[in-house]
Amino acid sequence: MSTETTEQPISVELVLTRSSQPIIGKGLSAEIVATLKPLVPVLAEVRARAAAIKVTSPESAAVADTFLDECRTNIKTVQAALKDGKTTAKQIHTLWTSLEGLFVDGFTEAGKLAKKKRDDWTAAEKAKADAETARLNALEAERFRKIREAEEQKAAAQRAIEAEKQRQADAARAAAAAAEGAERARLQREAEAAERAAAAARANAEVREEKAANVNPTIVYAQAPAARKGARTQVTCVSVDRVAFVKAAATNEMLAGLIDEERLMAALVKMKISNSMFDVKGVVVWGSRIV
Repeated sequence: MSTETTEQPISVELVLTRSSQPIIGKGLSAEIVATLKPLVPVLAEVRARAAAIKVTSPESAAVADTFLDECRTNIKTVQAALKDGKTTAKQIHTLWTSLEGLFVDGFTEAGKLAKKKRDDWTAAEKAKADAETARLNALEAERFRKIREAEEQKAAAQRAIEAEKQRQADAARAAAAAAEGAERARLQREAEAAERAAAAARANAEVREEKAANVNPTIVYAQAPAARKGARTQVTCVSVDRVAFVKAAATNEMLAGLIDEERLMAALVKMKISNSMFDVKGVVVWGSRIV
């Protein structure tokens, strides 16, 4: 007469309550049971907790990450507790593997759900940041285009003045060559004055042209919010009050060090050439007359 035994479907509760039986007791020590029992109620609610997570902000994304870390920690706890027993006899190996699967599958599934929500939110925020970056850079490019265009127009106006003054100087010199006495001296003075005016206009035009050439838009980046990170602020310098800056630099060596001395000296030389009376405290310009 044979006796048939009906195996109960394996469950966490069944395994832990049968840990006193010989074959199970050999694999599940009291220490292991004590480690796993506290996780039974956690496993029972973990899927519901994952389903309830909503990721809509950096704070809620951080909550999702914390939940994901909790799942990973519980998985490591279970795997560490059951690691040695999985290498024993086939029957115990089956028990350990099944028991591990009950925990790991539950935590893994819940963790995947939380991770997907977190990743979807991160991707959406990045897309918004990319769109904002494109918008800001388009505005910045247009603003600097207008600045460059204004400088180019000012330079063109100075070039027109230079050409006219040079024409007047050439005409005065030609007239002086044909004149005599006081009239000749007057025309020569007139030619020299026109040449100085042309030189001044040329220097001003070169300054404007250099400014126009160096007008380049600032690259602006919009930063997407990220979980577990503090807020980041994008800082862009949009305008400078040059007079106020120079006054501040007079008493602040760090600010003074930001001034491009080489370019400043070149501009001062041009101003001295165009106006021999030009004199500024602290500026020393040497020159020699070339005959």
